[in-house]
Amino acid sequence: MNKSKIIMYTTIGIMSLILVYVMFIQFRIVNETDTQGVEFMRETELKETLAKYKTKYQETEEELIDVQAKIDEYKENEESEEATVLLLEKELKDTNMKLGLTKVTGEGITITIEKRDERDVTPTALLSLVNELLLAGAEAISINDQRIVAMSDIVNPSNFIMINGERIIAPYTVKAIGDTTHLQSALTVKGGYVDINSEDYSINIKTGNVTIEKYDGNLSLDYAEK
Repeated sequence: MNKSKIIMYTTIGIMSLILVYVMFIQFRIVNETDTQGVEFMRETELKETLAKYKTKYQETEEELIDVQAKIDEYKENEESEEATVLLLEKELKDTNMKLGLTKVTGEGITITIEKRDERDVTPTALLSLVNELLLAGAEAISINDQRIVAMSDIVNPSNFIMINGERIIAPYTVKAIGDTTHLQSALTVKGGYVDINSEDYSINIKTGNVTIEKYDGNLSLDYAEK
């Protein structure tokens, strides 16, 4: 149980005791001002007694209002704390998604690209495809289930392509989450990616729900400083 809840429950307990105290005072007033007692009390004494109990009642009522205000404050603070936690959790979730640290599923397209004749797909061709998708508003991209993030590299150290330090082989399956119409139009428009590369590569595009795995690499910075 966190501190705010302990404080709130303790305060509610105090308020309950005060309520009992108020009831006790009310019962005492009834008992001590019975008919026989009133008959024998002088008018001045009766007024003083009633004034005394009235003052006590008012003081207790003010204490009750003060305690109720504190309870409301604690509840408000607790709700604010919970709201803050929920907000932070949402921000963390959104940040992890943007960083590629979360597996995501959504509307998008799947592009299969492979060589035509003897011309291999180059890292430059894949990088160009990624850039086209980003410009078209892609929210998440992967190539052969390798999540593309700011730290990703697409290189060709020998006769194969590596992404995020992992070797990938043809055919290359590129997935992108985003507005299907925008993504597909950006690639198939005249003078677009497909038009420019269709002679060298076989490119197939499908629309639908896609799942993109999270990035498993290291996001630490080696040269940037605070």
